[in-house]
Amino acid sequence: MPRALDPKQKFKYVLKSDQDKPANEQPAFFLRTLSGRKWREAAAINKALEAAKEGSDFEPILDQMYGLLRLGVRGWENMVDPDTEQPIPYDPASLDLLLDPAEAGELMEAIVAGQEVSLADKKNSDSPA
Repeated sequence: MPRALDPKQKFKYVLKSDQDKPANEQPAFFLRTLSGRKWREAAAINKALEAAKEGSDFEPILDQMYGLLRLGVRGWENMVDPDTEQPIPYDPASLDLLLDPAEAGELMEAIVAGQEVSLADKKNSDSPA
């Protein structure tokens, strides 16, 4: 089955700002492989974000970025509400509540860069392949 169609094929990503935390406490995202069409869309959004840093309007690009993140993010772990100290259940609609634009951009880059699943990730996948 192509990786982009396999719902069990995913890889783990920890934001740079969380990498110094103990491994068992690191907030992490589980990302999926995108199809070629969605990968090109993600790459175009990344390019538009870089151009927007020069002063153009961010909002339409952010909407596109969070929308594409909702396709690429398949779950998370160790996300804790700072007010209640309770785990935040996975909900792709909440990505723009968890991530600031810089973190969302980092996650977007991770999705684009992480399209090649490592052998270690394949072994940790639920997929039998």
